[in-house]
Amino acid sequence: MDKRALCIISGGMDSTTCAYLAKEQGFKIIALHFDYNQRTQNKERECFKQICKNLGVEKSYILDTSFIKEIGGNALTNTNLSIPKNELHSNDTPPITYVPFRNGIFLSIAGSLAEKEKCEAIFIGVVEEDGSGYPDCTAQFIKKTKEFINEGTSKNYKVEIITPLINLKKEQIVSLALKKNIPLELTWSCYENENEACGECDSCLLRLKGFNQANLEDKIPYSNKIKYLKKLNENEKKSLLDIWEKSVLATHHFLDKKNFNIIKDYLKNNGLEKLQFLFYYKNNNLVGFLGFYKDIIKMLFIDPQYFRQKYGEKLIKKVLNDFNIQKVEVNKENLNAIKFYKKMGFEGFNEYIDDFGYKLIKLKLKNKP
Repeated sequence: MDKRALCIISGGMDSTTCAYLAKEQGFKIIALHFDYNQRTQNKERECFKQICKNLGVEKSYILDTSFIKEIGGNALTNTNLSIPKNELHSNDTPPITYVPFRNGIFLSIAGSLAEKEKCEAIFIGVVEEDGSGYPDCTAQFIKKTKEFINEGTSKNYKVEIITPLINLKKEQIVSLALKKNIPLELTWSCYENENEACGECDSCLLRLKGFNQANLEDKIPYSNKIKYLKKLNENEKKSLLDIWEKSVLATHHFLDKKNFNIIKDYLKNNGLEKLQFLFYYKNNNLVGFLGFYKDIIKMLFIDPQYFRQKYGEKLIKKVLNDFNIQKVEVNKENLNAIKFYKKMGFEGFNEYIDDFGYKLIKLKLKNKP
């Protein structure tokens, strides 16, 4: 008899990768999806159906668990609560997007269905190592859940709960999926939107972090997207210099024309080679960028048409969350920038003169925003 696995597939990246890994291990797939009146229910169900078709599953179930909305207490089902934006790992408590005991509910139902379908394994895409800090995504929780399922089902039935991704980081999951030709473009992660991913909720941030650190491109559409670049191509360099020039002309009135042209030529030639970058895109338009070298922020410029819309804050939060940034350099005469960096948790500790004769201040990170 063929071995069978029940795969819980939300339509997201992690659960989809798990299902493909189960198939690779020789399991016949029984696919299980839950509707619980979450904000992106229609999109997730659409993704589930596409994934099932691509996987060639033996049988699929979409179960109504809308009672979860009645329980409430989370921003995924309660639209009166706001989805947190750009706040990944901002504190030690589970965010408001945590649906209380959701995986406990899902796995309890999965245990029943797995016994009925004679599945010897349940695959679930929980990630403890690099997740949002949900208590029902830990190895200890899965261990206890397996025990109560096997205690509460028939004596002649035992099931394993398999979590192949639980100790992986997001970039490892992305790299693994693409290495195995798993179609991540069929998946959806955004907590809020169904047409374009917001790019700012915890789930989008974790997904984008995985793609960025794996140095790979995510093919799904985003309304906001921060892209990590180790090296710029010519078009990216041209876009960067265009924003740099417009922003400097709008803000750096202390910079004389001669040095402006010298610095511009320096950047055009080799001044950007050692830097890594975060590019911020809004509806596919580049609105600003941040450049850093090792643990120091060296550049942060926003297109003037997007001033005072907090894109600089978002870039700072992103680089502090994803990289070991400790310092920032800023021109001593750039008082607005100094005020901004102090607001973002930096404080001054050193002054020096750069190669162009300008006084720079180094500020050191004291508190993350």
